[in-house]
Amino acid sequence: MPKCQNCTQFTSKDTDTEPEVDVQVDDEGTVTGSVRIVNCCAECGEELEETHFEIEVDLTGVVTEHRDAHPGKGHGKLDVEANVTRSDEIQRVDRHGKPIKRSRYMRRYYGIDLVATVTCECGETFEDTFTDR
Repeated sequence: MPKCQNCTQFTSKDTDTEPEVDVQVDDEGTVTGSVRIVNCCAECGEELEETHFEIEVDLTGVVTEHRDAHPGKGHGKLDVEANVTRSDEIQRVDRHGKPIKRSRYMRRYYGIDLVATVTCECGETFEDTFTDR
């Protein structure tokens, strides 16, 4: 359990906060951005831990293929929407494959699963996933 600077006591973490997502898509179909995960104090809401992830999803191939199949106007502007879920995993075995018996020596790893949906102005959608731990 981490110690909160605001409460001055050991407290549990609120790990149910939604990730903060900032993604963009360029004209060719590359999705870039960042995701921030924050764990707050369960008592007062003060931020205790944070993790940042850099996102890059390459959809240029399918976007170029779509534009080549439909020449003309109405296929230039792209919009992106990202659906992000956070995950966490606890390391319960050491590097030799033996179980870790004391919880203080176990490590917790946070990660994200992102589904990027790019929409062409004609209404066609393209989707890809990104995972980082």
